[in-house]
Amino acid sequence: MRSTVTVFCLLMVLLAGGCAGPAAVPEDSYYRLARPEPENRLNRPLLTGGLAVAPVQTPALYQDRAIVYRTIEQPLQLRRHHYHYWSEHPPQLLQAYLVDYLTATGLADRVLEDDYAGAARYRLLARVERFDQIRGAQGAGVEVAMAFELHDRDTGERLAASELSRSLFSAAGDGSIHTTVGLFHKALEQISAEWLQRLADAQP
Repeated sequence: MRSTVTVFCLLMVLLAGGCAGPAAVPEDSYYRLARPEPENRLNRPLLTGGLAVAPVQTPALYQDRAIVYRTIEQPLQLRRHHYHYWSEHPPQLLQAYLVDYLTATGLADRVLEDDYAGAARYRLLARVERFDQIRGAQGAGVEVAMAFELHDRDTGERLAASELSRSLFSAAGDGSIHTTVGLFHKALEQISAEWLQRLADAQP
């Protein structure tokens, strides 16, 4: 009798587990950068004749829309988030960001995203070296590192070159992706502002 009761109880447990069904699969979430609102704007354009911003170059890992992260404990291992994606592939996302930022600051008399006809005198080349979320017990952070080159198409001269980076962290315990995307925006804004200031300081 006792063995019959035991078998019955086991069957009930199995049935109850089956009724619960599989765990819910998280929905895909997509993130975009906020529109840049630079604090400083130039009184007059530093570049006249048009500026074309080339698609941003990235290592292969960052060409996928999945947000890339690493942990503080294993900083050399890079992983892609499941279910958390950029709204566009990072090369296009960052190109659009730079166009909006430089337009808002008034760096050039006109800023172009695509310049297939070669109408702009100047061309900005940018490359991403790091575009990572950093995950740890104390919250989340980001590291963004970029290289910039400004070229004069008329003379073939490289006018400026800079390598800039920022590492920013959220308040303790806040590891949400939404907060992380805000940190990416802030890091990009600081890097762009520093590059613009360097360019302005170099002007005669």
